[in-house]
Amino acid sequence: MRPPVPMDDARELRWAGSITRAVLLVVLLVVVAPAVIRVGDGFAVPAVALMVLGAIAVAIISLTYWLLTVGAPAGWLSSRLRFTPDRVVVAAATVVAIACGIGLVGFRSGIRHPHSALAQFDLRAASTAVRLTGESHMMQTLNSAGIRSMLVLGGMIVLAGIAGGALRSAALLAATMAVGGVLVEFLKMNPTPPVATLGSITRATSSWPSGHASFQGSLALGFVLWWWAAGLPRPSIVAAIVIPLAALVGYSRAFLGIHYLSEVLSGWLVATAAAALVLVADRLVVPRLGVPAPVKRWPVIAAGIAALVVTGFAVHSVHRFHDRGPGDFGNIQPGGGYRGLALTGDPTRLASAGPAAVLGPLPRFSETLLGSRVQPVGLVVVARDGELRRVFAKAGWSEVAPLTPKRLAPDFWHGITGGIGRDAPVAPEFLDTRAADLVVQRPVRSQGVAAEQSDVWELPAVTPSGCYVWALTASRFDRISWSWHTLFPERHISPAIDTERETLARALVATGALRDVGRFGFVAAMHGTARGGSYTTDGNVAFLRQPGC
Repeated sequence: MRPPVPMDDARELRWAGSITRAVLLVVLLVVVAPAVIRVGDGFAVPAVALMVLGAIAVAIISLTYWLLTVGAPAGWLSSRLRFTPDRVVVAAATVVAIACGIGLVGFRSGIRHPHSALAQFDLRAASTAVRLTGESHMMQTLNSAGIRSMLVLGGMIVLAGIAGGALRSAALLAATMAVGGVLVEFLKMNPTPPVATLGSITRATSSWPSGHASFQGSLALGFVLWWWAAGLPRPSIVAAIVIPLAALVGYSRAFLGIHYLSEVLSGWLVATAAAALVLVADRLVVPRLGVPAPVKRWPVIAAGIAALVVTGFAVHSVHRFHDRGPGDFGNIQPGGGYRGLALTGDPTRLASAGPAAVLGPLPRFSETLLGSRVQPVGLVVVARDGELRRVFAKAGWSEVAPLTPKRLAPDFWHGITGGIGRDAPVAPEFLDTRAADLVVQRPVRSQGVAAEQSDVWELPAVTPSGCYVWALTASRFDRISWSWHTLFPERHISPAIDTERETLARALVATGALRDVGRFGFVAAMHGTARGGSYTTDGNVAFLRQPGC
């Protein structure tokens, strides 16, 4: 048996622990979480960002709860404000439920308008999924965990709690799943599909919020409550594992085009609201009923493991538990470009191939995943389908691989060690909600890692002669360095994007495949900020055209 800790030493330990946790909490809130959002925005890796943010949310909640109930502020809060642990839980859960309700109202309002910022975000997220061909098999596997299999798993864990004597745990999990299901059915609606600026839309059937995401989130949060109510150790660690996993499984629905990402996010809000309401009810009711705690922990753990094994065997053996989702929604074929999306149907038919007719309907700026401006379009090319790839190859430009989740860890390490080079994958940009069809570079041989870069979009806009419209941005990055803003290596662009526009235009015209029509006003002359630096532009766009178009 350990000797008792002297009171003064215990007080010093509590203060030391409180200061350490408070500092960590501030770092997570002020530095880490914003950096993860920026990386997810700039690099268009929502799956990774959502998983990490889920783990960060668990850490923030755990640290805050400890500080308010155990740490140095707990005594003052208890004596002055009568803050008991139960009251902290009730207050926090109530705030979370209200916040989720406000969030759902905002999502519901946004999805009603096909041109809203939320609708455009949904289309950009769908375009992100199209370019990540290497993740399609994993997402298909994750998506096979349908509502039936989740219902079986939840039911088995509820029975495990009953068998282990953890009746309160069983009730919390069952209630969370039930409340989440009721809320989904109450909120269910078929929203108007989002619409991009160019191209007509094939009307795909969708539903808000995502029932799968809600149920998977309810199961994950309910399992955390199940673990906590059973008195099992380290519920925060369990939450840090199952919640990011549920986020990844839910995101697979958006990746595969079965739901828009806003519908998945709304499903998670429903699940969070359900868990918060159940937790409030538990803390208000259970202390008055005197529900006994489980006699021993190990029977509960053993029953839970048995439930997982039985569920795994049943789901693996019975094929109808698998859920591939409706195969016709969105028709997203990874790697198929924008034509793989049924979200975009017939292209916009232009009146002529003249600069005024072509430039008029075009979007002016490229954007990040969340819709922040990156830089203005510098060149517009009218050419036959696929021609521009051949022109770039002839001019000595080479295609660059897009950044994928698999490259985040090695690039992160190379950024710390200074080993990242010119051939590092490039973060995507979006134009009219579409990820670039092509990213090309040409090295500046006398300046280390410096290279000229162009993002290229083949837009769904066709001239009377059947030629497509291509939009290009032109820039040059002169170095790659670690950034505390994103906690990740960033390319630093040269501010003279007009110079890069002219360099690229001359290189393309020199191949003999394109003709330079001239320079035309496109945006206002301006100073702007792009990813990795600021720029200055006269606002003109170079207009090139293939003979015969």
